[in-house]
Amino acid sequence: MDDIALNMLPHFIKALWEQAYNTHGEGGREPAKELFSFSTKSALVDFRIPNMGARSVLEHADKELRTMELACNFALHAVTSYTDKLLSATRNHRNHSTAIYGLPNELVSVIFEFAKSTASDPEERASDRTPINLSQVSRRWRDIALTMPALWTTVDAAGAHRDLFIERSKPRLLDIVLPDYVSNSIDDDCIAARLALEAFIPHLERWGRLSLKHIKLETLNLPPAPNLHSLYIYHSSLPLHSYISLVPIHIPFTRRPPSLRRLSLIGRSLPITSSMLVDLEELCFHKTVHQSGAELLGILAACPRLRRFRADRLDFADPFDRVARSNPECIALLHLNTMELIGISDDTIRGILSSITVPSALALGIETNKTLGRLLPPAAIIEKCLPNLLSVRTLCLEARMDDSEVWFTGKSFGDDNILLKIIFYPSDSLTLPEIIESIASEFGQHMPGLPLHTLSLLQIHDHYLSCVAFVALISNLSTLAVLSLDECNAPSFLVVLILTPTTQLCPSLQSLRLRQSCIHKNTLIEVANSRRDRLLRIDITRCNGIDGDLVLELKRVPVEIHWVQ
Repeated sequence: MDDIALNMLPHFIKALWEQAYNTHGEGGREPAKELFSFSTKSALVDFRIPNMGARSVLEHADKELRTMELACNFALHAVTSYTDKLLSATRNHRNHSTAIYGLPNELVSVIFEFAKSTASDPEERASDRTPINLSQVSRRWRDIALTMPALWTTVDAAGAHRDLFIERSKPRLLDIVLPDYVSNSIDDDCIAARLALEAFIPHLERWGRLSLKHIKLETLNLPPAPNLHSLYIYHSSLPLHSYISLVPIHIPFTRRPPSLRRLSLIGRSLPITSSMLVDLEELCFHKTVHQSGAELLGILAACPRLRRFRADRLDFADPFDRVARSNPECIALLHLNTMELIGISDDTIRGILSSITVPSALALGIETNKTLGRLLPPAAIIEKCLPNLLSVRTLCLEARMDDSEVWFTGKSFGDDNILLKIIFYPSDSLTLPEIIESIASEFGQHMPGLPLHTLSLLQIHDHYLSCVAFVALISNLSTLAVLSLDECNAPSFLVVLILTPTTQLCPSLQSLRLRQSCIHKNTLIEVANSRRDRLLRIDITRCNGIDGDLVLELKRVPVEIHWVQ
């Protein structure tokens, strides 16, 4: 029967295809019932078979019916099976004509890696269905996905596809996410967590990252996981008085604590008194509660190899500033390359910055609603502890009024690496114009004599920044070579740049960049004339008040002019 079907079906399908193509034209998609209709009386064939066994008429008719049912069922199965495979092969041929199929498998693999979730939240990573979705697009994509163990490494410990992901991710390290169990009993949640982790016990050598949410650590009793490098612990925020009841983070690993490289604590802090921190490279605190500033500094001191530190909305029982001043010895964090201090008090920020010594290439990020003077320590401490700030050569002050933010960014010269990025946002007692005014007024007090090369002001208008504060900002910038005013409605800023016998601001200025800013023609001419032989270039881009006559007059100074109307 198989041979009969295979001999007839291809010719049958091809004949129908040619008829449909010729009748309905290229691209036609008529319903099948309109393509195939006939009169049953005229189309039926006599399938009766001779009665060779002398059976009764009824018995013989029953045998004919059973045989007909068998033949029809086989025909239906054969047609369905064959047409499904034929359609699949035709679709596959069509897909191979698309641009994506022209990409080599290696490049598709890279795209798949980018498609995989890199979210910091573990539940978001665990709920990501990207591996499953990619493997169901086509046979080729499935084959590629199944040859990429890294695509399957993030495993929801309680998910339906847990065992599938464990198998397909071999031999890569696993990112194990233990979800937030919701029940009326904490003990029941802990039992459920232990049961969920049992499936991973045979794969202890593959534990790479473990994420725990609302789990009593002392109930886990985890065996040694020699390759565990990252631990993520989430707890609900608790009041300060509950801090003393918290257990150290090494408690779940009773036999041999792992040597962590990344640790993230969210919700509240835990006592950290373990050798687990010796090799720590990344430490993140978010909405954590600490007994004192001394405790936090002790944690940093216990992490000599730390490369990244992020502190987001910390809370302390004791004032940090007082504790910091009582610790004259600075903590050497010689490998630190990124520090982020977000939404924490000015005392805490100043206390941390006054208590550590960092490399000159450190990228320091701060988000605050306080003024610059309340964040940075005195100049003497900056020189001792924060050499990265003294390496700033390019400074940008930017008002982002649509976002209600002011950005203060400092970069090194040449490689353009960000060394300082402070995002200011307003408070009930501090408006954005007041923030801008304070930055300009206080900058020179904390970093006097900074050999700045470039200063850029973006959307800084003279009704945000007074002329007096602008003078305070540039008064000590004797090495400034480039000044950029971008989208600034501040003609008074140019007035103070006119050199006089009594006013010699920015004597080394060589380049003036003006873009979409309000400029007074006569003022610009006076600036150029007063700095003859010093000012070498002026870039003017779509500035009001500038015309061809002015450009010609400026060229007579002489100075190199680049003008875009």
